[in-house]
Formats: sequence, structure tokens, C-alpha cells
Amino acid sequence: MKKIIYGLGIVLVLFIFIRLNKPLFWTFFLLGVGSFAKFKRLKARIPIVMEPLFFFQVMITISFGVWYAVLLNVFAIIGIDMVGGDLSTFTFGAFFLQSGLNFIVLLLPQGNIIVLGLMISCLNLIGSLALAIKQNVPADRLVMTPVSRLVDLAYFTTFGSLLGTIMAL
Repeated sequence: MKKIIYGLGIVLVLFIFIRLNKPLFWTFFLLGVGSFAKFKRLKARIPIVMEPLFFFQVMITISFGVWYAVLLNVFAIIGIDMVGGDLSTFTFGAFFLQSGLNFIVLLLPQGNIIVLGLMISCLNLIGSLALAIKQNVPADRLVMTPVSRLVDLAYFTTFGSLLGTIMAL
């Protein structure tokens, strides 16, 4: 009986939180999902970025504004690397790149999430490669950058419309 009461309490708190501050709820919910995936990937030492954090950043920017996406970046990029002991100049370069791309999202046409995802993923690829080259990333890791951006594009084409609809509710 206690578990049922606790469960109902959690549902009630979430409902109230969603109703009072939907943008903040979605930002932290997607942060939790994406950060968990990033933590698991880093722990397994998988070089391809498979977590949907970039996709989440763009969806949050479109739905709620750029500052919520920057908040997600602070925790997802800097916070996770800090906790994992991998805080470096590359981390801060990635933070500024991702945050800058969130501002660029506001300038791009937002009618079709797949087209927007393709455009912003291409810009992310160019920026990521430039950052990796500037930071002297080894060639074996550099090769993974285009593959990681293809994963981002897959998120946009597969889940973009669905997540946009859910977040608008």
C-alpha cells in the first residue's frame, strides 16, 4: 500500500511540475535521459556519440527557447565531463559550439523538423570537425565525428515530429 501511495505522490508532483513549468520539466527530463545515455556510452568507452543530447537541445530550442537548451548544455556537456573526470578545453569548446548552434537554430526555417535537423546537423559536423582538428584529436576518433552526426540525423528523422508533438501538449 505504501508503494502505491508513493507512486501516486510522485505522479501528482510530476503533474504539478509539468503544469507549473513545462519548459523546465522537459529540459530536466530530457537532460536525465540524454545524460544517462552519455554516461553509459562513456563508461563503455564507445567513441561514437549515440546519445540524443544534440537532438534534445534542438527540440528544446524550438519548443521553449534557446536559454533552456543552454541550461541543458551546462549540465549535459560540462557537468557530465566534470563528474566523469574528463573536463578539458575540448569540453568547453564543445559547450560553446553546441550553444552557438542552438542560437543558429532560431535563424533557420522551422517548418519541417527533418530539413532543420539536416541543416543543423551539417553545421554541427563542420563545427565538430573544426574543433576536433583544432584540439589535435587523434585520427581514429576524428573519423567517428561524421558517424556521430549521422546518428543525430537519424534522431531527427525518426523522432523529431513525435517528440515535438509530445512536448507541445
